[in-house]
Amino acid sequence: CQIHVNALYDLLNNTYQDCIFQPKSEMDERKAAVQMLKALNCGPYIVTMDRGYTSFNMIENCNHLPNCHYIIRTKAGQGGVKEITTLPDQECDREISCLVTTSNYYYITHKASENIHHVQHHYRQYIKYRSKNTQDLSWDFGELCTIKFRACKFRINDAKSGKEEWEVVLTNLDRKNYPLKRIKELYHLRWGIETSFKKLKYSLGSVQFHSKQDKFIEMEIYAHMIMFNAISQIDAQAYIPQKHCKYQ
Repeated sequence: CQIHVNALYDLLNNTYQDCIFQPKSEMDERKAAVQMLKALNCGPYIVTMDRGYTSFNMIENCNHLPNCHYIIRTKAGQGGVKEITTLPDQECDREISCLVTTSNYYYITHKASENIHHVQHHYRQYIKYRSKNTQDLSWDFGELCTIKFRACKFRINDAKSGKEEWEVVLTNLDRKNYPLKRIKELYHLRWGIETSFKKLKYSLGSVQFHSKQDKFIEMEIYAHMIMFNAISQIDAQAYIPQKHCKYQ
């Protein structure tokens, strides 16, 4: 199978809301996520994403969507945004503003005097044929853009090593109603999609298909997701009387 599945999952209702199939050769999880969020029509919501989705284009798209509130995990060390990597090794909550440009000329002439980031994106293809290795990041906005977000840094316990580590998440939720402790709890909910994948793949058999053609495999994946949602809705209505047990 040469397709990649991008899914939008409702963590509170345990149901899949949307999915997008992409050829593995053209896989772009961030682009698929933006597409699904733009199509989402459910009123105000909070979307949580792992650090693989962090990008200026993703953040600014979420900032522009009217009902979108986000919590996106980001790199706290090497390879991260410089405003994030310079945060102190302690719990903190900062408002950050990043100046982003697609103009290489503006970046070269202003980087010494301004704190600026360069997004390598080509609006106009002056060169008809370019190398496949030429970097071309997704960017849906103007040549010069100021991106604002809130960076929350907190300590977590690594289950594998047992050591304490620092994590940083980016959000546009207001600090008054969503303090640092609540942001940490909300991001922890994201683990629910990992357990749902396990159920979808193994309990419902989504790792074994009856077909070889991609189109038929897509049909089977849709069927498995519909069955998953149906079972989740039945499970939500079921009540099991609790006895004096250690676990529910």
